[in-house]
Amino acid sequence: NRHLLLLVLLLSWSKTYNQALEWLTPFGSSTANLKSDGMLLVEGESGSLYALGRAGGTTWDIDGEQVTIAGESDMLLVKLDPLGDVEWARVAGGPCEAEGASWLDEVSAIVNGPSSNQVIVAGVYTGPADFGGVDLEGACDMRHMYLAAYSDAGNVVWAKSGIGADVVPYVLIPGPSSEILVFGSTVSSATFQETPLVQAGAGGFLATYSGAGTVLGAERILRTGAVYGGAQNQTGYFLCGGFNENDTLWET
Repeated sequence: NRHLLLLVLLLSWSKTYNQALEWLTPFGSSTANLKSDGMLLVEGESGSLYALGRAGGTTWDIDGEQVTIAGESDMLLVKLDPLGDVEWARVAGGPCEAEGASWLDEVSAIVNGPSSNQVIVAGVYTGPADFGGVDLEGACDMRHMYLAAYSDAGNVVWAKSGIGADVVPYVLIPGPSSEILVFGSTVSSATFQETPLVQAGAGGFLATYSGAGTVLGAERILRTGAVYGGAQNQTGYFLCGGFNENDTLWET
């Protein structure tokens, strides 16, 4: 098995090494304390590409478009055309200064939205935060969840929050009827809607939203762990994750 794995890796490396580079689009900043995370990618309409990441510092130059970072770090969403040219760039987040790396705004997942020409992004923020004019409440000493939909023109269609201590989304999966399934974890109860109240207890959770951003429900699905990866096909959903002790998935 080890020899087979090594052979596959070598073949994959050889194939990648021989590929011609079609385009390369760099992003930069004039700030000395620039911080960034790698990008998550998803294909958009007509061969376009959405790149989701985290940017720190003060000002970024995204292929000629200037964006300003509000706090220690912000979410960065960039749309590129099939040739790698930047169509637009958006940042979102709050003004909080981090006490350590664990409190930085982060990104978790990106998927195509159930409505045409939309993209859905998720991650954590230290609040309060501004998503294209949509204000999300929160505290600077806690990590809260954000879930936001952007149009293909870069406008925020809607943005929602999950409030609590360390409410972290890990996986977004489109549902069978245009829902958005959000799998994550929280160290205390997480509030996804105040009126009517929608909450999930500490542990791994599943929160479900409509394509328009309406909270459809939330529940704890693991007491001591979380779902960290997932996919779907015609037969259903495939989930993977972890737990710390004896546990039951979808315990009532």
